[in-house]
Amino acid sequence: MIRFLPGLIILQLLVALTTWGAIQSGQLMALTAVGVLILVSSVFFALWLKSQVQLHSKDEIAKHREKFAREREELRVKAEREKMKVVKDTQKQFTKESSRANAKANFKVGAAVAGAIGVGSVLVVSQMVTLGLLTLTTAGGGIAGYLVRARQDKKLLAGPGDDADGSGKKLSKPKVINALPGSKKKA
Repeated sequence: MIRFLPGLIILQLLVALTTWGAIQSGQLMALTAVGVLILVSSVFFALWLKSQVQLHSKDEIAKHREKFAREREELRVKAEREKMKVVKDTQKQFTKESSRANAKANFKVGAAVAGAIGVGSVLVVSQMVTLGLLTLTTAGGGIAGYLVRARQDKKLLAGPGDDADGSGKKLSKPKVINALPGSKKKA
């Protein structure tokens, strides 16, 4: 409000000088003219003061809007980072748990296949060749199917850009869709 002080002082000096001048002249007409001048200048000064206050308030509102827009954008960016972190952490945890489950399953399947191969070998040695070969073939088919399934799971769990199939070529990155209004970011 210091910005309005010079205008107030100038108006008061103007009123004081014109009033002093009218009193010095001693004429009624001069006093009337000074009164009208003071009234008109007061109205104009009030209108000027009102416009200055409105401009000042508009500037303050614009400043606060800009500040809130920056804060809102910072919150959006922070939320997006936290969301991506949660997604990455969840994916890591899922991969870790699935790897642990696969390791346990691999051990169990390996033990079962080894047992089947052992039984098949015993049957072949003990003169039951047909039943032994049938058992060995079944065990081989089971392990082959299990390996194919494990390879498919490895491709499914591979992240973007990973070389999951061992072919040496990179997989394409997934397309990111930005659902926030006003954002124009390409993936």
